[in-house]
Order: sequence, then structure tokens, then C-alpha cells
Amino acid sequence: MTGRSLVQTLWHLLARAAPGPDVLPRGGFTLFVTPPPPPPRRTALLTEASTRRPDGGAISRAGARLRLHAYFALGLIAGTFGNSAVGAEPLTQIGQWGSAPYADMAVVGGFAYVAAGDSGLEIFDMTNPAIPARVGHYDTHGWANNVAVVGGRAYVADLITGLQIIDVTNPAAPERLGGYQTSGSAEAVAVAGGVAYVADRVAGLQVIDVANPAAPVRLGGYDTAGSAMGVAVAGGIAYIADGSAGLQVIDIGNPAAPVRRGGYNTAGSAQAVAVAGTIAYVADGGEGLVIIDVSNPSTPVRRGRYDTYYAADVAVQGGIAYVADAYGNDLEIVDVSNPAAPTWRNSYYSSGNVWGVAIAGTVAYLANSYEGLEVVDVSNPALPVKLVPHDGNSDTVSEECVVI
Repeated sequence: MTGRSLVQTLWHLLARAAPGPDVLPRGGFTLFVTPPPPPPRRTALLTEASTRRPDGGAISRAGARLRLHAYFALGLIAGTFGNSAVGAEPLTQIGQWGSAPYADMAVVGGFAYVAAGDSGLEIFDMTNPAIPARVGHYDTHGWANNVAVVGGRAYVADLITGLQIIDVTNPAAPERLGGYQTSGSAEAVAVAGGVAYVADRVAGLQVIDVANPAAPVRLGGYDTAGSAMGVAVAGGIAYIADGSAGLQVIDIGNPAAPVRRGGYNTAGSAQAVAVAGTIAYVADGGEGLVIIDVSNPSTPVRRGRYDTYYAADVAVQGGIAYVADAYGNDLEIVDVSNPAAPTWRNSYYSSGNVWGVAIAGTVAYLANSYEGLEVVDVSNPALPVKLVPHDGNSDTVSEECVVI
């Protein structure tokens, strides 16, 4: 049996297997330097055809960790071992920091503001992405699940303790300004024009006036059909990733009286949404990335889809979608310049679940379980260089490291 046929045989055996889902806690965050992805160079092992079962159905995403480990084993067999998918230029890890249960982050003005689960809000100086330095921390007392940063304030979706508002004008000494106890579970937040839009799970969309951060006031809300898990705001519209009810499009022209304009019921469970122009990119859980035309908010139309194990988050920049593939344990880089035909460009496999992603310039920041903060330099794919890991407790990176 040749190496290629052995690889294909093992791959299809794994693809046909369907063990129980491997649900792991969220944690950590990862960053990569990501120049424009190289052209796709997959071998037959990872082509679109080979990611389908012989009966035409999609490969089950259950047991993703098993298949992740198999990627490495298969790579050794085929002689193509690396951090990227077989046949791709590998993304190079140059560092790793921390192991806290990070959930998501926002990157603003050279700082990464991390929603760090039960650790609250953590702030990293990213002036040099290869040498992050933790400079500040605030314990929100709930579970910091998502964060938006606007005008020197961090708005934290803190699950059962609702919305928390933190002054971060001095990143080394964040201070709580105020908060609002929502009626549901604050999963995500977007802020525009002095108003915070909170995806409040079973309580749908909550609209909160934060002009006076010491005394936030609820203006209104909209009880969506599903569970509001993610939110993006653009052009007077709130786009809600509504779990089993897919994408919901809510007119917030009058924040006190939000009105549903339309929606698209995706096949998976919508976890997060990003909007660029007239296109909404939905991280749809087990159905991967779903691309929806929202040029007419009343009648959204699906344009395309890209299959992943479990799409938990998505960020879009320059015609590229960066998908946090939680149970695939990787970052999927997808060319979406043609929404009807999204094309795989590259992947990075981690040993932890990737739950969140943010993009700033040529750096991708990933919220990652177990691995904490990883730094991956891809400037020379043939020469991986990893910095000395941060233990997650000290305030700066060890000076004994290799800086790229």
C-alpha cells in the first residue's frame, strides 16, 4: 500500500466514524501573524470531495479532537507533517502565553482586551505582537464572554452579571464605571452611538443607553425566536446570531422600539456574525461558515457556505474570512471575495479549542482553550520559531526568547 493510499484509507475511516462530541471548556487566546494567504495547495486528501462521506453527506464534526490528532499522524505517514493542512504552507508558531479560560477579545490601539472567562477582563500591550505584555486586569465577577472597546471604555458581556462597563483609558489600571443586569445571559455586545446592543441569549436583543456609564438605562429590546448568541451592528441594523433560529435582522433606527426586518434560518446553530458591506458572515456551529446577502434586510439570501467542524466565531478583512473552528481546533482562512464560492486558503491547528477570533492588520488573535496566548510567525513558513512561553502569571514575557 502506498503512503498516499494509506493516508486516504485512514482519513475515510475517521470521516465515517461518529464518536460523541468532545465539548471542552473555553480558554486562552492565540495570535498569529497572517500575511495574505497563499494559493490553495491541498492534496487529494483534503479536497472538497474528500471532505464528504461516500454517501454524499458532510463529515461529522463530532470527535474533532480525534481527527485533529489523526491529522498529525497522517502527516507523518504521508511525509507532509506541519501545522497547516496537508499541502499548505504551514503557519509558524513563535510563542505561547498563559492558560486562562479566555473566551474572546477586541484589539484597539495596540492593546488586546481579552474576555477571560472567570478571570474577567485582561489587557495586553501588543505594541510588538511577538512580545505581548499583560498590563492590566479587572475581575468582573461573572464570566467575561465577549468585549467591545469604544472611546476608552470596555463593554463586557459578563453572562449572568449582564453588561459591565470598564474605564480602560489607563490600561494598567482599569476601573469599573457601572453596569446593567440584563434579564437573560449576556453573551455578546456591540456598541454604536452611545448605545450598547447585547445578545442576551433567551432574552434576545437588549438595547441599553450607556451615555452615562455610571447609570446605564435600558431603552428597549426585541425577543428573538432563538437564543441570541452574537451581535453585529451596521447601518442602523442589528444582526443577531440567534442560535437555532439562524440570523435575525433587527431595525434599530429607533433604539427604544427595535423592529424585526427579516431573517434567514440557517441549518446549524448561529453563534456569531460579522458584517462587511451587504454580506453577513455567520459562524453557524456545525454547519460551518454561512454567507448571507443582506442588501435587502427584509429578504436575506444565502450566497454560499464553507464547511468546518464547528464554527464558533468569524472575522472578515480584505475579502478573507477568519473562522474560529472550535471543535476542529483550528483557524480556518477562507477567501470570500466570491461569496458564492468561498475557497479554503490555509489552516492552523492548535491543541486547544479555538472559540474566538479578531483581526488587526496582519495579526489574528484567537481565543483558545488550554494553549493560552500563542504567537505564530508565518513570514518564513519553512522555519518555525517559537518564543519562550509565558506562564500566564507574570506581567511581561521572559527576556530569554527569540524575537522575530
